[in-house]
Amino acid sequence: MLKHILAFVFVVFIGSTAFTQSIGDTDKTAIKKVVTDFYKWYEKNGDNLYDFKLYKGKKTNDLPPYIINWKSADSYFAYIKKNIPQLGDSFIAYEKDFFKNCQKDFDEFPDEEIASGFDYDRFTDSQEISTFTTKPLLSPKAKWAFNKTDKINTVEVKINTPTYSKTENFSMNYSILVVKEKMGWKIASHLKIIDPEELPTTEKI
Repeated sequence: MLKHILAFVFVVFIGSTAFTQSIGDTDKTAIKKVVTDFYKWYEKNGDNLYDFKLYKGKKTNDLPPYIINWKSADSYFAYIKKNIPQLGDSFIAYEKDFFKNCQKDFDEFPDEEIASGFDYDRFTDSQEISTFTTKPLLSPKAKWAFNKTDKINTVEVKINTPTYSKTENFSMNYSILVVKEKMGWKIASHLKIIDPEELPTTEKI
């Protein structure tokens, strides 16, 4: 439930605030490298991010009602800061807001057995294995578009990926935010699946 709500809010936010501006080739290359470097890491090491128990049963372990385990979340954020340079302070702030929204869902639906927000891979916006997303995302055939938003130093990246399988004729479209922080461009949001009509004219970088 939370996944779909946040995805909707994310798309509405982007649609209402984004405007196309010229972005230099140097920045485009740097942004693409940050995103692809992270997903290369994630393809091999993403399971490490799920070693942290980010929610727990309020009364009985692993049973509703749930609460966010903020002590474990702090360890998770520390791990990101130490080991994943592509995820910046803006991403950690984004994740904190995401967990707060999860807690709101926990409070609103205390008997729900499936922990809202934790029933899918939020880094690929999917319940499939990570390579379902990472392989086409990292393909040289993927097409990328870069749009500045009205938030300072923030760029929305939209990616059209080729088909994952030789036997399946389809492609996927994704959106992700990046922010220019003190140490350069950093990922600032989860990857989100978007509808094809939301993908602007793409440019191969």
